[in-house]
Amino acid sequence: MADETQTPSPTPLAPEPVAPVAPPPVAPTPAIPSAPAAATADPIAAPTSSPAAAQGNTSGQGSAAIVPEEIKGWSWGGFWLTWIWGIGNSVWIALIAFIVPVPLLMNIVLGVKGREWAWQAKHWDSVEAFNKTQKTWGMVGLILAIIGIVLTVLWFMIVGVAVFSAVSHGTSSTTTTY
Repeated sequence: MADETQTPSPTPLAPEPVAPVAPPPVAPTPAIPSAPAAATADPIAAPTSSPAAAQGNTSGQGSAAIVPEEIKGWSWGGFWLTWIWGIGNSVWIALIAFIVPVPLLMNIVLGVKGREWAWQAKHWDSVEAFNKTQKTWGMVGLILAIIGIVLTVLWFMIVGVAVFSAVSHGTSSTTTTY
């Protein structure tokens, strides 16, 4: 006698045949006139209204990055603030300013090459944003330099008055009466 508690196993269904799908029709491609070889050889060299626009934003790509002409020039922020400017712009070579015989030389080097190094070391949104930031660095550096010069002059004036006072009181009070 057959066991009535077992359920009969379903019979597997055979897969239904699938109709092959035809590829979509391809439209004929129009003939493209060939461009002069010079125009296709270097698309970056094509003249545009802005060199940075032709090259794209190359900032933050390291020393191999192309530096737009608008970026090149003297860096007042690098000159006045050396290592502080270097840290803020990811130009780590500016830390060489801590080596004793180098600070003045590093000021000049950062003044000459600082803007280019800052463009290559850090990503900037645009040339305009870079120039605005560097102008701010330059103004802050100039203001701090002026404050430093004023404080130095005041310090020497105070020390000079103190020394002069000590010397003049010393000679007038050293007279002895017998």
